[in-house]
Amino acid sequence: MSDWISIDDALPQLFVSVMVFPYHDFNYSDKLTAELRPGGKWVVNCEDSYQQCEQELNNVTHWMPLPEPPVIDKERS
Repeated sequence: MSDWISIDDALPQLFVSVMVFPYHDFNYSDKLTAELRPGGKWVVNCEDSYQQCEQELNNVTHWMPLPEPPVIDKERS
């Protein structure tokens, strides 16, 4: 069973980062995190050591909630 949710079935809350699958839309990866914005716009935050930007995605077909962060063993840190 897939954890991917079709945008035809449900949409995430606005401004909540989720993993998305844009159908042939983004050149860095075919799975990435983005937020749904008012008006049905999907926006990915592009951030690296040189710049910070937002890019609108088209053709998002599926999304899924991000997993919970890992539990860090305090004795190992």
